[in-house]
Amino acid sequence: MTRKRRTLPSCKTLLVIRLDNLGDYCLFRNFLQPLRETYADYEITLVCNAAYYEIVQACDAAYLDHIIPVDISRWYSYIHGFFYHLKILYQLSCKSYTTILVPLRRRSIWADDYLARFLPASHKICTQEVHLPHDPYNMFNDPTFYTTMIDTSFAPLFEFDRNKYVFSQLLGKPLTEITYHLDLSSLPKDFSLPCPEKYGVFVLGASSPRRKWALTSWIQLAQKIDPSFKVVLCGTAGEVLEGTKIERSCPRVLNLVRKTSLLELVHVLSRASFIVSTESGVPHLAMALGLGPVFVISNGNGLGYFVPYPQHLTNTDYHVIYHPEIEALLQTPHGFGRCMEAYKDNRLDLRISHPEFAKRVAEKMFPDFVKDI
Repeated sequence: MTRKRRTLPSCKTLLVIRLDNLGDYCLFRNFLQPLRETYADYEITLVCNAAYYEIVQACDAAYLDHIIPVDISRWYSYIHGFFYHLKILYQLSCKSYTTILVPLRRRSIWADDYLARFLPASHKICTQEVHLPHDPYNMFNDPTFYTTMIDTSFAPLFEFDRNKYVFSQLLGKPLTEITYHLDLSSLPKDFSLPCPEKYGVFVLGASSPRRKWALTSWIQLAQKIDPSFKVVLCGTAGEVLEGTKIERSCPRVLNLVRKTSLLELVHVLSRASFIVSTESGVPHLAMALGLGPVFVISNGNGLGYFVPYPQHLTNTDYHVIYHPEIEALLQTPHGFGRCMEAYKDNRLDLRISHPEFAKRVAEKMFPDFVKDI
């Protein structure tokens, strides 16, 4: 019995692996255009998180030849994960690749690195991160199967600027003309917005449970909103119960939790007078779309990397409200750096109610959207 030999790709092919969350993708996607221009003679395949597949299809398909979504919940499933890994590997291995690019390794060690390790390619490119000696990532950090590593030890902290640095090194040009933006796609024809004429949006969800705001805080804030505005609730299946409880506690609430697709959510956001959100992908969507004002409730996990936005990327309509404990530490000498160390890895759980937190958010929204603090 003879084994069939893998054939070399008939044309040059590039596989880009990006399996992290919506916010990460928002801050990455603007660099697909210069990547397409530089790799014009390549067939480009993007492996992405299925959670934002709609956005990739609607906004970025012009820069890609193939898009392969991966269901991250199935990928990390204890029961079905192994077989799902094999399925994705088989699907990807049906095509041969000249080059594999992993723009960011650290946050998806069991996904991005996994695929890059087992898929054959002549060139495998990744970024070289700097890790502290006690970082548990070091236990699994084996980059030897990569042929090229882009040194990001001098890269800016904020994610968009860091991506610009990585791609300028990869493509050999400064990319100063690349701006942070997202063009609003057309509204699906089978969806009619039930939203009122004048409303604000509360986004309840977050990728980590510890970044979700306490239910009592949401209710307190909803009751403080100016009566001339309705409050539209948005979220995923994980926030259905919270949405129902907020709806019962405040008569001016429209509950759209689990009732919109990602593209439909974008259009709900685009018509809102204000957006209040946890530290999730939604504020990044809103900033890329040029929407606002946006009020971000943060537990400090993404400090420096995802919050706050640097001045050159934002406007005065972007506001971060940190947990009162973080605010106090920020006022001390070297407070920003101390907060980055103290509150990384979602150490602060926002589900635990703080009596002053809702009031601090209301103060930021006063007097335009809150009547009484």
